[in-house]
Amino acid sequence: MGSRTLIEIEGGIFIPGGGRHNRGGGYAKDAEKYLEAVLAGWTVIRLTAHQLEVDFIERIVALVGRSDQPPV
Repeated sequence: MGSRTLIEIEGGIFIPGGGRHNRGGGYAKDAEKYLEAVLAGWTVIRLTAHQLEVDFIERIVALVGRSDQPPV
């Protein structure tokens, strides 16, 4: 069985003055993208670069492997 899980790494959030993910236009486009993904049946997981660590990844793998996930 597959998974419909989308993982977005939110980059540039700690850049002085802000990156695309926290400026108005970029944030709005991301919100639209996430909404379309959810409406299409995807689970959306948003991470920062600081969350790219084993404990976070293991928790995501466990979620994706759960039997109550919707089939592809």
